[in-house]
Amino acid sequence: DQEERALQLLERLSDPFARTALRAAIARHYASTGRRADALQLARTISDFGVRERTIKTIMKTTAEMDESEASTETSLLTERARFVRVKSVINTQGCHSAQQAVNAERAGFDRVTLLILLARKCEDDGQREQATLLFVRAQQEVAMLRDPADQARALVSLVRQFATTGRSDEALAAAKQIESRDLRVDALVRIAQSEVESGNIDRALAIVQTLGDHERAGRVLALIARKFFAVGQIDQA
Repeated sequence: DQEERALQLLERLSDPFARTALRAAIARHYASTGRRADALQLARTISDFGVRERTIKTIMKTTAEMDESEASTETSLLTERARFVRVKSVINTQGCHSAQQAVNAERAGFDRVTLLILLARKCEDDGQREQATLLFVRAQQEVAMLRDPADQARALVSLVRQFATTGRSDEALAAAKQIESRDLRVDALVRIAQSEVESGNIDRALAIVQTLGDHERAGRVLALIARKFFAVGQIDQA
């Protein structure tokens, strides 16, 4: 690569001024790629005092700016996480409407989708089903705008879980069908089927199981259905 060719050229050069200039250039390149130790080691071999000192100062400035940028990024991530935890606490401790302002203030992305889903569930638990529906719809819209496929899949799984838990089977199935990963989609469908069994909707649960084909998870749901029939005395059905 270019770095190797530069080092080979450095070995072949006989002109001291050219060697000095090339040493300084390679050292600055090392610094720009975060290799401060290599950059300083090479810079200290520069015979010209003025060039050596200027090169070392450039290296220190470049790497210091990189360190500051990394520190700033890390601080930003920690701040975002702390804000997420704070808003989540607001959702858990305050009423449905009181927490909406805090969620709306969050930047669009996976964290806000997660908070919207949590807030929708809070509204559902508080008996405000209409408001919960609006929030779930908004969460679905924002899931569709997520750029990272992994984030989108995680958000859809979370939506399926909450839809199934709150008795919104149709919405849960619609969200599950959008999950591209087969394993995650199966997990989501199993969760929906289990919720249907718990709610006594055996026919719907069986219909979902049929979509799983011969997947091993289908057997677990069928066993759950059988236990449900035994519990109510319908032995023949089991």
